Amino acid sequence: PECAGAMMEIFPSIKLTDRIRAFGEFEFNSTIDSGAANPNEHGKVELDQGWIEYAVNEHLKPRAGVILVPFGRYNLEPFDPVQEFTARPIFAKKVIPTVWNEVAAGFTGRFSLGGGDGGGWLKDASLEYQAFVLNGLDNHISDEEGLRNARGAFHRDNNHNKAVVGRVLNRLMPGLEVGVSGYYGSYDSTGKKIRGVDVDIKINHGPFELLAEAANFDLDPGGRSISPENSSGIVPPSLRGGYIEGRYRFWIDWLKETWLGRGFDDPKFTALIRYEQAAVANADMGGTKANRESRLSVGFNYRPVATVAFKAEYQFNRTQNEPLVFGNNNGLVLSVTGAF
Repeated sequence: PECAGAMMEIFPSIKLTDRIRAFGEFEFNSTIDSGAANPNEHGKVELDQGWIEYAVNEHLKPRAGVILVPFGRYNLEPFDPVQEFTARPIFAKKVIPTVWNEVAAGFTGRFSLGGGDGGGWLKDASLEYQAFVLNGLDNHISDEEGLRNARGAFHRDNNHNKAVVGRVLNRLMPGLEVGVSGYYGSYDSTGKKIRGVDVDIKINHGPFELLAEAANFDLDPGGRSISPENSSGIVPPSLRGGYIEGRYRFWIDWLKETWLGRGFDDPKFTALIRYEQAAVANADMGGTKANRESRLSVGFNYRPVATVAFKAEYQFNRTQNEPLVFGNNNGLVLSVTGAF
C-alpha cells in the first residue's frame, strides 16, 4: 500500500456550566493517496463533531449537533493517538463508513447497576447508552465502496424519512465491556430500508488487551444505487465484516536509562496482531457472491508517553472477486501520532 500524508485535529471542549457542555472536532487533512477517488485532492478541512449537551441528570443528557454515529466501538474511537494500528480495519472503511458523522438529536446517559457495594461480580457494573434520530444513509451504495459514499451530507436528505441509531455499552466488571448497536432507516426515496446490528467487546487483563467487533447490514431488495462506482445500479443486499485484535504492553527495565526511556515516567512497547475481514455482496452477481477481503496485520509500537506513538505494522492482504481496499497487495505501514 502506498500512502503518505499528515493530519491534525483540534478538539475544543467547553464546559459552559456544570450541566451544559459543548464539544467539537475539526480535522485538517493533507493526504497523497494512490488509491484516492480524486488523486488531485491534496487536502481538506472537515468538521467531525460539533454538539451541545444539556445534562438533566446522569441518566438523561439531551445532545444535538454533528455527532459521531454511535454504531460500534471503532466509529466512536477512530482517533490515531487512541488506536494502536495505523490502518483502519477494512470493515471500518466499507461496512461502517468511519468516520461516520451526522447531524442528529437524541440522548445519552449512564446507570449504575451494582452500586459498588457487596461482593457480587456485578457490583461495579454500569450501563451507558446513546440514542439518536438522524438523516441516515442514502443510496450512494456500491459493491466496491460499500456504504462509504452513502454518508449523508449535513445539509440534505434524499428522502423524508429519518433513521434511528442507538448503542448500549455494558461495563459488566473491571476489564470487561460489551456493546450492542442497532440502526434502522430508509436509504432511498421509495422507502427501501436498511437495517444494521453491531456487537463489540473489550477485555483487559493486566498487560493484555483484546478487542473484537462485528457488524452486519441488510438492505431491502429493489432499491436503486446512484453511486458512480455502481454501473449496474443494483444495491448490494448485504454488507458484513469485523475484526479481532490482541495487544500486549510491556517494558524492558534495562532500557530505562537509554534514549528510549530516559526522562519518561512510564514508556511502553506494544506488540500487536489483528485479523479482519469484510464482505460486500456483489450486485452484478445477484448478491450470490461477495467481494471479500481479509487482512492479517502484525505490529509493534513505542509510546514514550501515553499520547505519543511511533507505529510500525505489516499487512498480509487477500481478496476474492473485486478488491475492497488493497486487494492482494501486502505492505509495511509506518506512522507517528501524538495528542497534546
